[in-house]
Amino acid sequence: MLETEKRMSRVVIVDDQADIRLLLATRLGLEPDISVVGEASNGAEAIQRARETAPDAIVLDLQMPIMDGFMAVPILRTINPATRILLFSGVEDPSDERLAGPAKPDGFVRKGGDLRIFMEALKKLLAETPSDIVVADLGRLPLKDAVNAFDGWVGLNLRIREAMAHMPGSGRERSRADLDLMALVGIFIGMGDELLRAAHARQQDVHLEFRTRRQIAQAARRALSIIDTDNAFGFHQRWTY
Repeated sequence: MLETEKRMSRVVIVDDQADIRLLLATRLGLEPDISVVGEASNGAEAIQRARETAPDAIVLDLQMPIMDGFMAVPILRTINPATRILLFSGVEDPSDERLAGPAKPDGFVRKGGDLRIFMEALKKLLAETPSDIVVADLGRLPLKDAVNAFDGWVGLNLRIREAMAHMPGSGRERSRADLDLMALVGIFIGMGDELLRAAHARQQDVHLEFRTRRQIAQAARRALSIIDTDNAFGFHQRWTY
């Protein structure tokens, strides 16, 4: 029994349509080595399910209320960088530029096709391990100091958001800025979770180490670079993928 449990792949299904979630959960339930450990109807809920369950894969729709899949991917990447993200969407063009950089998924399957295509894509991803995970080790710090730093990081995030809101440029450029900001938010959330575990364990200090995907780290750096100039235009000029 224990050996069987170790082989189970944990999957979260994210779609704003309940019937789609039910359909996918039913199909995945037919697989002896896959377990559906959570469902969500939007990106914000998906982030919470990912924090709660640390799934091996997330099946993610793109067009959802509150927070869409485009904005959720960069945060999901940082919460658990080893999680495979498979888009299951009615979007016609999987090469959409909004799916580049920090929002790039591991796979894409268009809705409306044979579910065998979906299952093949999911199993392929579950058999793979990401090769671009990077580790940032900030060392061991007094918990109180780390919490104070986290408070400062959250304030910094708000400053960056305000600056980006006034950044000149097209909707496309603003969209890319938003994705970089989501990557940074994901890193904040990952650090916050480490502090939360340390606080619950009543530790006096904490070893801050987090893992993320390379493109997420690069996107977060771009978002942070906005504070190096007096305005957001300098950030926009230095922006490269």
